[in-house]
Amino acid sequence: MSEFLTPQILAAAGLIALAGFFVLLSLFGDYRLGRHEVEVLLFDHVVRKISLYEIDQVLVGARFPGELWPARGMWRGHFLTIHRRRGLFRRFVICPRRPERLREHILYALGRNPHATQDGAAPATHKGRPEASAN
Repeated sequence: MSEFLTPQILAAAGLIALAGFFVLLSLFGDYRLGRHEVEVLLFDHVVRKISLYEIDQVLVGARFPGELWPARGMWRGHFLTIHRRRGLFRRFVICPRRPERLREHILYALGRNPHATQDGAAPATHKGRPEASAN
């Protein structure tokens, strides 16, 4: 029995299982914004949660290295990076179908303005009219 369970066979079986999970997640994975967390779903079951209190920043696009949770959006290049305040991997990369929309929903849930500039101020609006030049 022990000659069948060599470390090489166990390592190969582990890699095959991990690749299978990756393929299942990329085909049937989805995301949901709950009341207090962002959830990663597989067949409508939660497999990973990130609390809204842990989220520091939300950016469209992939930032590696990070914890990657693929879904169908990965094949189209749709990435959303969530920067956490603590943890081993502080970057949490998900692949929603519409990353800009999910980013807005997460920022609204955090009580932030999704259209704010980098310094936190709201962008200047002119109500559809350009300002008159001083000349």
